[in-house]
Amino acid sequence: MNGNGITESIQASYDLWATEREEPLSKAEWIRQRMHLPAPKTILPLHAESYNPPAEYLFDEEELAKWKKTDKEARRINFIPKKYASLNSVPFYEVCLWSMTFVI
Repeated sequence: MNGNGITESIQASYDLWATEREEPLSKAEWIRQRMHLPAPKTILPLHAESYNPPAEYLFDEEELAKWKKTDKEARRINFIPKKYASLNSVPFYEVCLWSMTFVI
């Protein structure tokens, strides 16, 4: 207690960037560090795959007709870029929300 009658709590602090540990690793911690497998990196979406792509990625009538005329294997992209006001406006987003609420 200090002079005002307030108890002081002493908390242990540690150096976040310290390179050495004072106590040795337990066997479980050592195995966990040795067997760590990082998650695979996913490919980031392109601008055309955005729910709000820039205007140069949206198809005009001529490009849309050309896209529909080409074979599925020969298409540069396999979807038609569309612009939505928000992520909630994307048709599949609502399906995902419903499926997530039933899982939880």
